[in-house]
Amino acid sequence: MARAGRPLVRLVPVTPPASRERGFLPLSTPIERFDPLADDELAAWR
Repeated sequence: MARAGRPLVRLVPVTPPASRERGFLPLSTPIERFDPLADDELAAWR
């Protein structure tokens, strides 16, 4: 791609990004975290 004989862009190959490990902290979520809230706790959020 050029304008008036001068290049406007430089075409270079695209390299795929390096693979990364998901998550950076070794934390786990207890299954109780997904239990429904008690009625009094739910009322506090409304």
